[in-house]
Amino acid sequence: MTTKSKSRSHDGIRAVIAMLCATGLGYWPLYVQPFVIGALIDSLGLSEAQAGLLMTAEISAIALVTLGGAQHIARLATPVPLAIGAAIIVLAGNAISVFLDEFTWLLLARIGTGLGAGISLAIGSAALAKVSDPDRKMALILVGRGIMGAVMIPLIAMAISKYGFRGSYMFLTLIPLFVLPVLLWLPSRDEAGREEAATMEQSLELLHDRIGMPVFVLLMGMFLMTLGESVWYSFIERKGIEIGMSLDLIALVLMVTTIAGLLGAAVPAVLNTRLGRQLPIYVSMVLAMASGCVALLTQSPAIYGIANAVYTVSFAVCVPFIFGVSTRLGRTGAVTAALGAMIVGGHSIGPSIAGFVVGHGGFPLLTFVYAGANLAALVCLFLLFEFISRRDQVADTMVSEHD
Repeated sequence: MTTKSKSRSHDGIRAVIAMLCATGLGYWPLYVQPFVIGALIDSLGLSEAQAGLLMTAEISAIALVTLGGAQHIARLATPVPLAIGAAIIVLAGNAISVFLDEFTWLLLARIGTGLGAGISLAIGSAALAKVSDPDRKMALILVGRGIMGAVMIPLIAMAISKYGFRGSYMFLTLIPLFVLPVLLWLPSRDEAGREEAATMEQSLELLHDRIGMPVFVLLMGMFLMTLGESVWYSFIERKGIEIGMSLDLIALVLMVTTIAGLLGAAVPAVLNTRLGRQLPIYVSMVLAMASGCVALLTQSPAIYGIANAVYTVSFAVCVPFIFGVSTRLGRTGAVTAALGAMIVGGHSIGPSIAGFVVGHGGFPLLTFVYAGANLAALVCLFLLFEFISRRDQVADTMVSEHD
């Protein structure tokens, strides 16, 4: 290997680490949200609805900034100063939250934290267009971010065990401290990046102009599926407490199942499209819905752990296939980008809905809402495949008549 190729490889690794950390500031709160919600209920005395609202406000701020600022951030030649500023906002928001006891002030602090996390997530996502071999680097980012998220689960549980809800925000304050130096490795935009930024708005306009029923049902399907996941995951820690599990044991279960989900994400890479996309999506969605319901209704810790693992693997198998379907509906990347937006959107409102439902009807009612969201998503995807099949039939007919 030449000196130049070694340097390029080294720069590539540093860029992956930087993008992993930048996007992680936006995604890692999702990994630990059940424990934060539980701590707010137990040690601060908030209701389920209030705790869910705090998490919804934070994730909604992340979503709005990410979606609204992505195209502007993509134009930045050097994103490092803004990324450092965003990390400092996240650090400050978490540090301030440690000392707050009043709901309104805590709500404002979490919204501010979400704004910083959203900027960081947008910067890390936009940076992918500035590197070579983006598909491979994205895979590395997903795996690395997932492993770090899994490691955070038992650590934040330990912090909460010692210091209550303040411990959760103490732990979250440490993350940007470790991330800050790495953000210096974020890649700057090259000529290809400038062209990509220039065409981003054109891609969004193309999506707006040509959006049809197939794209609409695809986006609704992903939104409902992610909403179901968020409703399920937000209070899964509370379910473990209800059936007599310790916080440390719940953390262990969720850490192991998160890692299992990373293995599940490899299944689409192995299968590719040998079985098509329709069958794996249907099978994995039904398994996810069934196992999720079992996890919310069971009174057995063992079944709780098994159901969690089956759900996480099934969901991880399904999502890449859905993204694969999105590539058939548009080649500009706009449809796929909109699909990612639906994931963030579903996660943003799930905790608030779950908090309200659990507070009024407990886990049986939450299971009903969760199953309803997944059934609606399944119907949307069924309609999607019907639309695609009819479109292909029309295309084949036109080709035959032309011949």
